[in-house]
Amino acid sequence: MSEAIKRETSKDLEFSGKRWRLKKFDALTGSNIFRKFIASKSNEPQQFLASLSDEDFKSIQVACLQSCFELKNVDGMEVAIPVMLPDGARFGVEGVSEDQGLVFMLTTMQVAYNISGFFDESALKDYKKVTEEFLGVNAPT
Repeated sequence: MSEAIKRETSKDLEFSGKRWRLKKFDALTGSNIFRKFIASKSNEPQQFLASLSDEDFKSIQVACLQSCFELKNVDGMEVAIPVMLPDGARFGVEGVSEDQGLVFMLTTMQVAYNISGFFDESALKDYKKVTEEFLGVNAPT
């Protein structure tokens, strides 16, 4: 009996003297951002973000920051505080609204973390197999 492959859904890291959690986007948001990344013909998240219109950049940045959390220890419990609140207009982590460098870094790291799954070997093999079987064409590798 084969066991389903469990995909990573979050990544914890430390920088700027704080602990952070990056979470994977939902499938619709992630595939839409990946589509825009591919269309931009950029190889790096920073180049991709720089190539976007102001409207696309803000939309992607809000999605990224809503999927980022500061990890804090509160009374012995780890608490994940959302960087951006669900309304997409207010920050949940103190001091973030004044730190442009941190906001851009979190945005860039979220894009990199979320698009990386599209480039793993198994995903590319699956894409090639489906394309060849169902569309009758040879997929790029």
